Amino acid sequence: MLFSVSPRTFFALCLALALLGGCADKPAPPSISLYRALHAGDLDQLKRHLHWQTPIDRPDANGDLPLHVLARANRVVMARELLAVGANPEAVNAQGATPLEVALANGKIAFARLLLAHGVRIDAQGLLRELIAREQADRDVLDFLLDAGAQINQADAEGRTALHLAIAQVDPRLVARLLERGADVNQPDQRGQTPLDMAHTARARDPVAATIEELLVRYGAESSMDAGGETGPPAGDLP
Repeated sequence: MLFSVSPRTFFALCLALALLGGCADKPAPPSISLYRALHAGDLDQLKRHLHWQTPIDRPDANGDLPLHVLARANRVVMARELLAVGANPEAVNAQGATPLEVALANGKIAFARLLLAHGVRIDAQGLLRELIAREQADRDVLDFLLDAGAQINQADAEGRTALHLAIAQVDPRLVARLLERGADVNQPDQRGQTPLDMAHTARARDPVAATIEELLVRYGAESSMDAGGETGPPAGDLP
């Protein structure tokens, strides 16, 4: 037996079915906070937050925005989701750092490349100096910044190059990385100090600087400190 319905009832039924179908396509509301999802790497929860329009421009308790959190963990896929809905890739956190700076400080090159692909501007020279001064420039970061246009022998206002800054930090590994990439071992600073001069002076407060002296001599470094022309300790095998 067939049932007949009025046009009005038929329309109401169609509307109800359409609404039910629409609701079925919607993700459930998020069950954890946005920042907890970011730290946990929970892509499903992030998508729920974005669908339900959770604000993405409110910093967490540390003053970080979502992209800063993801930059530290190199969560590229989650970052793409945020960028697709308009997250600002150049926003600064409470420490004044951009997501790019956070990514490079943590050695997350894939994340840094993602940001550049989204039009983020980069001061490669400034970042090179800053990260070396903070001893946060590993091999990949150095190569990334040099590829981005940083000049390894460009001096700052005080005549200090990247090599001078690395020696000031008494960081033999960083010095070795710079030398491998063509740092000038005899370029003086504004006061006329060569890298070997700096290493010789640093040895008085930190014996590790002797290793740096050996490295510099191997690469042909000369000193302006000794009238007798002494150029530092003889080259030898690094410990």
